[in-house]
Amino acid sequence: MKKTELMTVYRRDKSDKLRKNVIIIGKFNLSDYNNFLDYSREGKLYFFHASTTWFIKDKRIRRYLLRPGDFIEQEELDKIEEGSMEFVRELEKSSKSVEYEGICLLPLLRYWNFRRHSMLLESYIALSECIKKYEPEMVVIDASCYNSRGKIYKAVAGCLLEKEKVPCNLTDSNSVGAGFNRLQYIRCFIKEQTRAIISLVTNSFCHSNGRRKTIVFSGSFNQMSQAMKWLADSRVYNIVYLKRGIPLNKVLFFLKNRITWQYIPSLTTKSKYYKNTLLNDFRTDWLKSGGVVNRFFRGEDILSGLMVQFINEDIEQNCVIITNLIRISDKISRRTNISAVIMDEDATLQNRIIVDTANHNNKETFVFCHGILTGRTAFVYSAKNILTYGKKISRQIKKYANEHQSNIYEIGTPRLERLKRLNVSESKLKIQRDFSISKNMKIILFPLGDLYFDKEYYTYRLKEETHMVISKTAKRLTDLVKKNKDLFLIIKLRNTNREKEFISDTYNISDSNRIKITGIYDVDYLVSGCDLIINTISTVSYHGLVVKKPVIRIKPKIDNLLWEFTDTDAERTVRFDSPMFEKEIMGLLYEGQNQKRFHQKAHQYLLENYCNEDLRVRERFLNTIHKILN
Repeated sequence: MKKTELMTVYRRDKSDKLRKNVIIIGKFNLSDYNNFLDYSREGKLYFFHASTTWFIKDKRIRRYLLRPGDFIEQEELDKIEEGSMEFVRELEKSSKSVEYEGICLLPLLRYWNFRRHSMLLESYIALSECIKKYEPEMVVIDASCYNSRGKIYKAVAGCLLEKEKVPCNLTDSNSVGAGFNRLQYIRCFIKEQTRAIISLVTNSFCHSNGRRKTIVFSGSFNQMSQAMKWLADSRVYNIVYLKRGIPLNKVLFFLKNRITWQYIPSLTTKSKYYKNTLLNDFRTDWLKSGGVVNRFFRGEDILSGLMVQFINEDIEQNCVIITNLIRISDKISRRTNISAVIMDEDATLQNRIIVDTANHNNKETFVFCHGILTGRTAFVYSAKNILTYGKKISRQIKKYANEHQSNIYEIGTPRLERLKRLNVSESKLKIQRDFSISKNMKIILFPLGDLYFDKEYYTYRLKEETHMVISKTAKRLTDLVKKNKDLFLIIKLRNTNREKEFISDTYNISDSNRIKITGIYDVDYLVSGCDLIINTISTVSYHGLVVKKPVIRIKPKIDNLLWEFTDTDAERTVRFDSPMFEKEIMGLLYEGQNQKRFHQKAHQYLLENYCNEDLRVRERFLNTIHKILN
């Protein structure tokens, strides 16, 4: 489908004036935004995607950002989340017979089923109330919505608009036409073969000791690398890293530590039979779960029908991957010397399959918690053993755990062990040298996280709000730094290409030599060497507290009650539009007494809730693994 010009969407009445109150659902490319310029002064645009609103520069266009929280009270949102957890549990109980090689299918999709149930209800209520309140003349829906949130809003909106007799127009926001891309296929094939070759070459130098037990790792390399190294250094276990691909610059790590990289191919030629068998079994037994779906959607036939449709699509689209991964995982788990699997989470499809297969084969399974856990589903695990930061997360897991209660061990986090051991003075000298920063300047670190360009995030309910908060905060920070010659701002990205260009252009950073944007720089050195951290929703808050750096969190209007530091004095919280914004920053940078009080509160909080203060994470981790496996 070729891109449709947006202005063709807005229908004209007999007087040739553009209609009022248009609701926009979806995200449109930057090239599309200019098409809003001709919209009349009397018109009002209501958006359900924040990133679309702040790029429209024309002040004549009155645009408004809509969120579920504008139409649903927080208490109701919490009830929806609780109901979603109950729905998932009942759904899995009623569908135990839907399995492949002894592995139940629906639990593999638990995370997505939870999200879909809650988002279906949220979007239905929000859109229904929105249509009643604003009585739109037209609703524009992005036909190219591809992430789970976009698909749900698109599906619910389509059903509602048909019911309410509201004109609707599907508009493709993608500039690239759909269809088979031969060049892209060739590139993927080359990458696939290259990874397989690198895996074979690497493993030829990393021979396993047949007398040792083997531990399999899966998950983020950054989160798992330190734990893998500790176990490799102990010379008690063979270590296998199970991953589809690893960066070329990490190959030396595997060779140096004698860690085997087990490559996972993305496709298999033997999947057709298994796919057909799996789909037939699923569709035969799925009818047994129909009553559960209807019961948990408050009698809304539209929503229950969409939920059944989404689950069917999930199974159909992922069955090749599921069967392939189950066979690979089963083959690995059945090896006589495989003792355990360790990963950073078990919500994603790959990790969940590995965990369930290992559990099925009576192997030990571990999840090493990382990051800031938000949302009830983040605390529900399938692994037998959970390694946590400390007491607080342990309490939260126990609170939200279902009938499968894992063993919980308070360890700390390996990744922050290295951070805490860094010399602060040396780190500061390093970043001063690398970024050409004068010695008398105060360094502010602003990590953006992983929130731009339609990337999914844990707190999906806050995603749009957080987009807007980041944008406004970045604008205020850049203005503050430009006004104060003693300040230096480092903006830390995850994507070094599109995001860097996007941010630089948006905030006119090129006209200041005291603002730098980086993506590849080691974040541990930035955290250790900076003077202040401004954060929105990332784990850098916790990193900063560990090394006694003052942290200011920019608070969204709709806060998440499960946020890590809610109702504590471990970090300062301020709104981006607060008159106290600049005062809080300058106070923590220059007022010694203010800094001292902050450090005392942060240290006390970490001491009471976490296990990183004594620098014994390595010892506790190894002792726990040895005890369980031996």
